[in-house]
Amino acid sequence: MSNKKKIMCLLLISVLTISLFGCNNGAQVNNQKNNNEDNNQYEVTINNFNKDTIYKKVPEKIVTLSIGELEICLELGLEDKIVGIVIAEGYAKDYDEKIQKLPVLAEGYGTSCVPTLETIIEVEPDFVYGTAFAFNANYGIASQKDFDELNINTYVTKGTYETEVTIDDVYEDIENIGKIFNKEEKATTVIEKMKNEITKYKKEYDQPKTVFVYDNGTEKPSTAGKCALITSLIETVGGKNIFDDIDKQFTQVNWEAIAEANPSYIVINDYEGTTAEQKIEVLKNHAALKEVDAVKDNNFIIVPLDYSFPGMKNIDAIKILSEAINKEK
Repeated sequence: MSNKKKIMCLLLISVLTISLFGCNNGAQVNNQKNNNEDNNQYEVTINNFNKDTIYKKVPEKIVTLSIGELEICLELGLEDKIVGIVIAEGYAKDYDEKIQKLPVLAEGYGTSCVPTLETIIEVEPDFVYGTAFAFNANYGIASQKDFDELNINTYVTKGTYETEVTIDDVYEDIENIGKIFNKEEKATTVIEKMKNEITKYKKEYDQPKTVFVYDNGTEKPSTAGKCALITSLIETVGGKNIFDDIDKQFTQVNWEAIAEANPSYIVINDYEGTTAEQKIEVLKNHAALKEVDAVKDNNFIIVPLDYSFPGMKNIDAIKILSEAINKEK
Protein backbone atom coordinates (compact mmCIF):
# COMPACT_ATOMS: atom_id res chain seq x y z
CA MET A 1 0.00 0.00 0.00
CA SER A 2 1.32 3.47 -0.85
CA ASN A 3 2.39 5.95 1.81
CA LYS A 4 -0.22 8.39 0.53
CA LYS A 5 -3.02 5.90 1.06
CA LYS A 6 -1.82 5.17 4.59
CA ILE A 7 -1.76 8.86 5.42
CA MET A 8 -5.16 9.37 3.83
CA CYS A 9 -6.64 6.61 5.95
CA LEU A 10 -5.70 8.48 9.09
CA LEU A 11 -6.92 11.78 7.70
CA LEU A 12 -10.29 10.25 6.87
CA ILE A 13 -10.66 9.20 10.49
CA SER A 14 -9.80 12.70 11.66
CA VAL A 15 -12.28 14.31 9.26
CA LEU A 16 -15.04 11.98 10.42
CA THR A 17 -14.14 12.71 14.02
CA ILE A 18 -14.26 16.49 13.94
CA SER A 19 -17.29 16.57 11.67
CA LEU A 20 -19.30 14.75 14.32
CA PHE A 21 -18.95 17.53 16.85
CA GLY A 22 -20.22 21.08 16.56
CA CYS A 23 -19.25 24.11 18.59
CA ASN A 24 -21.45 23.44 21.61
CA ASN A 25 -19.45 20.76 23.41
CA GLY A 26 -17.33 21.75 26.40
CA ALA A 27 -14.79 20.18 28.70
CA GLN A 28 -13.16 21.14 31.93
CA VAL A 29 -9.79 20.01 33.14
CA ASN A 30 -9.19 19.22 36.76
CA ASN A 31 -5.66 18.04 37.35
CA GLN A 32 -4.34 17.05 40.72
CA LYS A 33 -1.01 15.56 41.57
CA ASN A 34 0.29 14.19 44.84
CA ASN A 35 3.87 13.14 44.34
CA ASN A 36 5.73 12.07 47.47
CA GLU A 37 9.30 11.40 46.37
CA ASP A 38 10.26 9.43 49.49
CA ASN A 39 7.41 6.91 49.09
CA ASN A 40 7.23 7.25 45.28
CA GLN A 41 3.50 7.92 45.57
CA TYR A 42 1.72 9.15 42.47
CA GLU A 43 -1.83 10.28 41.81
CA VAL A 44 -3.20 12.33 38.95
CA THR A 45 -6.83 13.15 38.15
CA ILE A 46 -7.56 14.16 34.56
CA ASN A 47 -10.92 15.33 33.24
CA ASN A 48 -11.11 14.49 29.56
CA PHE A 49 -14.07 13.90 27.22
CA ASN A 50 -16.41 14.75 30.12
CA LYS A 51 -14.97 11.97 32.25
CA ASP A 52 -12.68 11.96 35.29
CA THR A 53 -9.88 9.40 35.34
CA ILE A 54 -7.69 8.87 38.39
CA TYR A 55 -4.21 7.52 37.69
CA LYS A 56 -2.52 5.93 40.69
CA LYS A 57 0.46 4.75 38.69
CA VAL A 58 2.15 5.76 35.47
CA PRO A 59 0.80 3.73 32.52
CA GLU A 60 3.33 1.28 31.10
CA LYS A 61 1.94 0.29 27.70
CA ILE A 62 0.59 2.85 25.21
CA VAL A 63 -1.41 2.41 22.02
CA THR A 64 -1.75 5.52 19.82
CA LEU A 65 -4.42 5.68 17.13
CA SER A 66 -3.36 8.51 14.81
CA ILE A 67 -0.50 10.78 13.75
CA GLY A 68 -1.14 13.59 16.23
CA GLU A 69 -1.22 11.36 19.30
CA LEU A 70 1.86 9.40 18.27
CA GLU A 71 3.98 12.49 17.62
CA ILE A 72 3.04 14.02 20.97
CA CYS A 73 4.09 10.82 22.74
CA LEU A 74 7.37 10.73 20.84
CA GLU A 75 8.02 14.39 21.59
CA LEU A 76 7.62 13.59 25.30
CA GLY A 77 10.09 10.70 25.06
CA LEU A 78 7.55 7.91 25.55
CA GLU A 79 8.59 5.68 22.65
CA ASP A 80 9.77 2.90 24.97
CA LYS A 81 6.23 2.60 26.34
CA ILE A 82 4.46 2.40 22.96
CA VAL A 83 3.25 -1.13 22.17
CA GLY A 84 1.12 -0.34 19.15
CA ILE A 85 0.40 2.36 16.57
CA VAL A 86 -1.90 2.89 13.60
CA ILE A 87 -0.08 3.61 10.30
CA ALA A 88 3.71 3.38 10.43
CA GLU A 89 4.56 5.72 7.58
CA GLY A 90 3.91 9.31 6.63
CA TYR A 91 5.02 10.95 9.82
CA ALA A 92 7.39 13.86 10.33
CA LYS A 93 10.96 13.01 9.36
CA ASP A 94 12.15 13.88 12.86
CA TYR A 95 10.45 10.73 14.15
CA ASP A 96 11.25 8.24 11.36
CA GLU A 97 13.92 6.27 13.19
CA LYS A 98 11.77 5.85 16.29
CA ILE A 99 8.63 4.95 14.36
CA GLN A 100 10.25 2.18 12.36
CA LYS A 101 10.78 0.24 15.59
CA LEU A 102 7.13 0.43 16.69
CA PRO A 103 4.57 -2.35 16.11
CA VAL A 104 1.74 -1.51 13.69
CA LEU A 105 -1.71 -2.65 14.78
CA ALA A 106 -3.55 -1.59 11.65
CA GLU A 107 -2.79 -0.21 8.23
CA GLY A 108 -4.85 0.08 5.13
CA TYR A 109 -7.35 2.36 3.46
CA GLY A 110 -10.59 3.77 4.83
CA THR A 111 -12.18 1.90 7.74
CA SER A 112 -9.60 -0.90 7.51
CA CYS A 113 -7.07 1.33 9.25
CA VAL A 114 -9.11 1.17 12.47
CA PRO A 115 -7.74 -1.70 14.58
CA THR A 116 -10.18 -4.10 16.18
CA LEU A 117 -10.61 -4.14 19.93
CA GLU A 118 -9.26 -7.68 19.92
CA THR A 119 -6.06 -6.54 18.18
CA ILE A 120 -5.55 -3.86 20.81
CA ILE A 121 -6.20 -6.29 23.67
CA GLU A 122 -3.51 -8.63 22.32
CA VAL A 123 -0.74 -6.10 23.03
CA GLU A 124 -2.04 -5.63 26.59
CA PRO A 125 -2.03 -1.81 26.81
CA ASP A 126 -3.04 0.06 29.91
CA PHE A 127 -3.43 3.35 28.02
CA VAL A 128 -5.06 4.04 24.63
CA TYR A 129 -4.77 7.53 23.12
CA GLY A 130 -6.85 8.57 20.12
CA THR A 131 -9.54 10.73 18.58
CA ALA A 132 -13.20 10.84 19.62
CA PHE A 133 -14.02 8.77 16.55
CA ALA A 134 -12.03 5.83 17.89
CA PHE A 135 -14.01 5.68 21.13
CA ASN A 136 -17.43 5.28 19.57
CA ALA A 137 -18.70 1.70 19.53
CA ASN A 138 -20.88 2.29 16.45
CA TYR A 139 -18.21 3.38 13.96
CA GLY A 140 -14.91 3.41 15.82
CA ILE A 141 -13.25 0.74 17.93
CA ALA A 142 -15.18 0.63 21.19
CA SER A 143 -16.65 2.98 23.78
CA GLN A 144 -14.71 4.31 26.72
CA LYS A 145 -16.94 2.17 28.91
CA ASP A 146 -15.78 -0.92 27.00
CA PHE A 147 -12.15 0.03 27.67
CA ASP A 148 -12.95 0.79 31.33
CA GLU A 149 -14.35 -2.72 31.74
CA LEU A 150 -11.03 -4.05 30.45
CA ASN A 151 -9.10 -1.83 32.91
CA ILE A 152 -7.59 0.12 30.03
CA ASN A 153 -7.41 3.88 30.48
CA THR A 154 -8.22 6.14 27.54
CA TYR A 155 -7.42 9.71 26.56
CA VAL A 156 -9.26 11.57 23.78
CA THR A 157 -7.59 14.32 21.75
CA LYS A 158 -9.38 17.46 22.87
CA GLY A 159 -9.45 19.05 19.44
CA THR A 160 -11.62 16.19 18.15
CA TYR A 161 -14.53 16.90 20.49
CA GLU A 162 -14.04 20.36 21.98
CA THR A 163 -15.69 23.60 20.94
CA GLU A 164 -14.01 26.07 18.58
CA VAL A 165 -10.63 24.38 18.49
CA THR A 166 -7.43 26.41 18.96
CA ILE A 167 -3.77 25.67 19.49
CA ASP A 168 -4.43 25.97 23.24
CA ASP A 169 -6.26 22.64 23.05
CA VAL A 170 -3.09 21.04 21.70
CA TYR A 171 -1.11 22.57 24.57
CA GLU A 172 -3.62 21.13 27.03
CA ASP A 173 -3.27 17.64 25.55
CA ILE A 174 0.51 17.84 25.84
CA GLU A 175 0.23 19.10 29.42
CA ASN A 176 -2.20 16.32 30.38
CA ILE A 177 -0.16 13.55 28.76
CA GLY A 178 2.87 14.96 30.58
CA LYS A 179 1.04 14.73 33.90
CA ILE A 180 -0.25 11.23 33.27
CA PHE A 181 3.25 9.95 32.43
CA ASN A 182 5.10 11.99 35.05
CA LYS A 183 6.77 14.04 32.29
CA GLU A 184 5.53 17.45 33.35
CA GLU A 185 8.86 19.20 32.97
CA LYS A 186 9.31 17.81 29.47
CA ALA A 187 5.74 18.76 28.56
CA THR A 188 6.32 22.32 29.73
CA THR A 189 9.48 22.49 27.61
CA VAL A 190 7.65 21.20 24.52
CA ILE A 191 4.79 23.68 24.98
CA GLU A 192 7.15 26.61 25.50
CA LYS A 193 9.12 25.62 22.44
CA MET A 194 5.93 25.54 20.38
CA LYS A 195 4.79 28.90 21.74
CA ASN A 196 8.15 30.51 21.02
CA GLU A 197 8.14 29.13 17.48
CA ILE A 198 4.58 30.28 16.81
CA THR A 199 5.33 33.76 18.19
CA LYS A 200 7.74 34.27 15.29
CA TYR A 201 4.84 34.08 12.86
CA LYS A 202 2.12 35.97 14.75
CA LYS A 203 0.66 38.96 12.94
CA GLU A 204 -2.22 41.35 13.48
CA TYR A 205 -3.67 43.69 10.91
CA ASP A 206 -6.29 46.41 11.18
CA GLN A 207 -7.83 44.70 8.18
CA PRO A 208 -6.97 40.97 8.35
CA LYS A 209 -6.10 39.18 5.11
CA THR A 210 -9.19 37.29 3.94
CA VAL A 211 -8.85 33.55 3.33
CA PHE A 212 -11.05 30.82 1.87
CA VAL A 213 -10.27 27.20 2.82
CA TYR A 214 -11.02 24.82 -0.05
CA ASP A 215 -11.28 21.17 0.84
CA ASN A 216 -13.08 19.64 -2.12
CA GLY A 217 -16.24 19.74 -4.21
CA THR A 218 -17.34 21.13 -7.55
CA GLU A 219 -21.08 21.62 -7.14
CA LYS A 220 -20.96 22.78 -3.52
CA PRO A 221 -17.44 23.32 -2.16
CA SER A 222 -16.59 22.01 1.29
CA THR A 223 -14.79 24.42 3.60
CA ALA A 224 -13.86 25.18 7.20
CA GLY A 225 -16.10 27.16 9.51
CA LYS A 226 -15.61 29.04 12.75
CA CYS A 227 -14.86 26.00 14.91
CA ALA A 228 -12.11 24.39 12.81
CA LEU A 229 -8.54 24.53 14.05
CA ILE A 230 -7.36 25.81 10.65
CA THR A 231 -9.47 28.94 11.24
CA SER A 232 -7.55 29.64 14.44
CA LEU A 233 -4.22 28.99 12.71
CA ILE A 234 -5.16 31.44 9.94
CA GLU A 235 -6.03 34.07 12.54
CA THR A 236 -2.67 33.55 14.25
CA VAL A 237 -0.82 34.80 11.16
CA GLY A 238 -3.11 37.77 10.57
CA GLY A 239 -5.72 36.17 8.35
CA LYS A 240 -9.48 35.82 8.56
CA ASN A 241 -11.52 32.86 7.35
CA ILE A 242 -14.29 34.30 5.17
CA PHE A 243 -16.68 31.73 6.65
CA ASP A 244 -15.85 32.27 10.32
CA ASP A 245 -19.48 33.24 10.88
CA ILE A 246 -20.58 29.63 10.33
CA ASP A 247 -20.78 27.87 13.69
CA LYS A 248 -19.32 24.55 12.52
CA GLN A 249 -15.96 22.92 11.96
CA PHE A 250 -16.68 21.93 8.36
CA THR A 251 -19.53 22.86 6.06
CA GLN A 252 -20.60 23.28 2.45
CA VAL A 253 -21.17 26.66 0.82
CA ASN A 254 -22.02 27.95 -2.63
CA TRP A 255 -19.64 29.50 -5.16
CA GLU A 256 -21.47 32.81 -5.19
CA ALA A 257 -20.82 33.29 -1.46
CA ILE A 258 -17.09 32.85 -2.08
CA ALA A 259 -17.14 35.35 -4.93
CA GLU A 260 -19.02 37.87 -2.82
CA ALA A 261 -16.50 37.57 0.04
CA ASN A 262 -13.65 37.99 -2.48
CA PRO A 263 -10.84 36.32 -0.47
CA SER A 264 -7.26 37.46 -0.98
CA TYR A 265 -5.92 33.94 -0.42
CA ILE A 266 -7.21 30.39 -0.85
CA VAL A 267 -5.91 27.53 1.31
CA ILE A 268 -5.94 24.17 -0.47
CA ASN A 269 -6.33 21.13 1.79
CA ASP A 270 -3.90 18.63 0.29
CA TYR A 271 -4.50 14.90 0.63
CA GLU A 272 -4.84 11.81 -1.51
CA GLY A 273 -7.40 11.78 -4.28
CA THR A 274 -7.75 14.99 -6.24
CA THR A 275 -4.32 16.64 -6.18
CA ALA A 276 -3.77 20.19 -4.96
CA GLU A 277 -2.89 21.19 -8.51
CA GLN A 278 -6.14 19.75 -9.82
CA LYS A 279 -8.10 21.61 -7.15
CA ILE A 280 -6.39 24.86 -8.15
CA GLU A 281 -7.42 24.26 -11.74
CA VAL A 282 -11.04 23.78 -10.64
CA LEU A 283 -10.93 27.15 -8.88
CA LYS A 284 -9.19 28.95 -11.73
CA ASN A 285 -11.69 27.68 -14.26
CA HIS A 286 -14.86 28.30 -12.28
CA ALA A 287 -16.86 31.14 -13.82
CA ALA A 288 -18.05 32.46 -10.45
CA LEU A 289 -14.48 33.01 -9.26
CA LYS A 290 -13.03 34.82 -12.27
CA GLU A 291 -12.91 38.17 -10.45
CA VAL A 292 -11.84 36.85 -7.04
CA ASP A 293 -8.54 38.43 -5.98
CA ALA A 294 -6.97 35.15 -4.82
CA VAL A 295 -7.61 33.58 -8.22
CA LYS A 296 -6.47 36.60 -10.24
CA ASP A 297 -3.29 36.94 -8.16
CA ASN A 298 -2.64 33.19 -8.04
CA ASN A 299 -2.59 33.30 -4.24
CA PHE A 300 -3.09 29.61 -3.47
CA ILE A 301 -1.63 28.13 -0.28
CA ILE A 302 -1.20 24.36 -0.26
CA VAL A 303 -1.38 22.88 3.25
CA PRO A 304 -1.17 19.11 3.90
CA LEU A 305 -4.43 18.23 5.62
CA ASP A 306 -2.81 16.52 8.60
CA TYR A 307 -1.01 19.78 9.42
CA SER A 308 -4.33 21.33 10.37
CA PHE A 309 -5.44 18.58 12.76
CA PRO A 310 -4.39 18.83 16.44
CA GLY A 311 -0.73 17.96 16.98
CA MET A 312 2.90 18.92 16.56
CA LYS A 313 2.46 19.65 12.84
CA ASN A 314 0.33 22.70 13.56
CA ILE A 315 3.58 24.67 13.71
CA ASP A 316 4.30 23.65 10.12
CA ALA A 317 0.84 24.80 9.05
CA ILE A 318 1.43 28.19 10.68
CA LYS A 319 4.79 28.54 8.92
CA ILE A 320 3.26 27.77 5.53
CA LEU A 321 0.37 30.17 6.09
CA SER A 322 2.61 32.96 7.34
CA GLU A 323 5.11 32.65 4.51
CA ALA A 324 2.29 33.03 2.00
CA ILE A 325 0.08 35.64 3.68
CA ASN A 326 2.87 37.81 5.07
CA LYS A 327 5.36 37.60 2.23
CA GLU A 328 6.95 40.81 1.02
CA LYS A 329 5.23 42.10 -2.10
